[in-house]
Amino acid sequence: MTLHGRAAERNALREACQPGDVPSPRLVVLYGRRRVGKTFLLQHVRAEIVESGTVCAYAAATRESGAAQRVRLADAVAAAGCRRPSDGSWHAFWRDVATEARQRPVNLFIDEVPYLIESDGAWASILQSAWDEIRHSEETLQLTIVLTGSAISTMTQLVSSRGALFERPDQLIRLDPFDLPTATTFLRTESAVAAVEAYTASDGYPLLLQRWDPAASALDNLHRLAADPMGALATNATTLLLDLGDSDATQRVLGAIGRGAHTLREINTRAGQRTERPLAVLEHSGLVERNYPAGDASPKSALLRIGDNYLRLWFAIVEPNLQLIDGGQGVAVINGQTKTWEHLVAQVFEREARQHAYRLLAGTGRVVEWWTSRPEQAQIDVVGVVGNSWVVVGEAKWKDTFTLGDYRQFQRHLRVAGDRADRAGVAVWSQRVLSTEVAAQNPTLRHYSAAQVCGLTPSSW
Repeated sequence: MTLHGRAAERNALREACQPGDVPSPRLVVLYGRRRVGKTFLLQHVRAEIVESGTVCAYAAATRESGAAQRVRLADAVAAAGCRRPSDGSWHAFWRDVATEARQRPVNLFIDEVPYLIESDGAWASILQSAWDEIRHSEETLQLTIVLTGSAISTMTQLVSSRGALFERPDQLIRLDPFDLPTATTFLRTESAVAAVEAYTASDGYPLLLQRWDPAASALDNLHRLAADPMGALATNATTLLLDLGDSDATQRVLGAIGRGAHTLREINTRAGQRTERPLAVLEHSGLVERNYPAGDASPKSALLRIGDNYLRLWFAIVEPNLQLIDGGQGVAVINGQTKTWEHLVAQVFEREARQHAYRLLAGTGRVVEWWTSRPEQAQIDVVGVVGNSWVVVGEAKWKDTFTLGDYRQFQRHLRVAGDRADRAGVAVWSQRVLSTEVAAQNPTLRHYSAAQVCGLTPSSW
């Protein structure tokens, strides 16, 4: 198995697993959205551990009864080469696992823990009690338990101040979708345009990216993956949304944002409910982002947007047309949404220009956007801020060449921003090149291509 782009998470898991330099019980919680590759990562690390000669049992929870789950876990521990623990009760199960860990190093990976919690309301509190005994034992127990889950609200509740495992885990590891440079190498493409298009449709989910053919046109890929009622881009959103806690409320709020409501007032009106709790869940999961214009953090200035490229596509193109897609008219739907698609790609490129600028600043500052409606409408796509000073201002255009017309419009927005923009360095982004007219007008202006944003060619500030 080849693991891609997960070196930090892989190393963290390996360091937590037994045997370590100082044997001690360890509890690890790994969580992240469905389709980000949690199970693949666990299986990869498990194979490494087993190859080194150490016991590592793996079991995936299901929606079976608590008794059936105990049998499944006991069978997994036995299959890994340990004495089979009792499946008579959870207390007995954890007692027997601890006994085995007194004799040899034991690693136990339990995938999709929310199903266990769902099937047996006492499971988490029993584990808490058992873990407290294990970690405070006077004997040396060489035991590592890794718990994973896709239902982010359930997993975060588990370790919150009100959760059964509050302050128990030695490590909390969040697995997010790939960033654009990692997604580009995963796709094995040398085309930056193809990489950005794939990233717009699939975000950084490995299981969605691997279905996208970077050698084919975006339209052909969308016909295959979104126009087909069973295509990955048509169906995966339903699975993602099922993992949200209080799913009806969170889906109403997410749907309101996905259909164009971006202020709290608009979202409250369209969702028809209070939104504080659902928004907290959505923001924590990364599905919603709260954005402020540079220099203004007042709540009234915030714009809330879908933070997941794939869900933006789904809400913009697929969800409003599900009936037509299910009725076999998906190709016509996709063909009629080309302008929407290009707008989505341009939005992603703007966002990735900010991420690229952040990498160029090497962590010395933050990179946001800026907008205003006074004295006139103006927006700056990229604002790099160090302390309270603007050090970079930039504009991103999803087109082959950044033209003189683009630059003049950008200059107008800079004039509205005033003195703070005058002292900043200026950069622009486009698919490929900067026009010679712009280069002649401003020789100090920096231009970055999509290939540099994707990490296909090097770049520096």
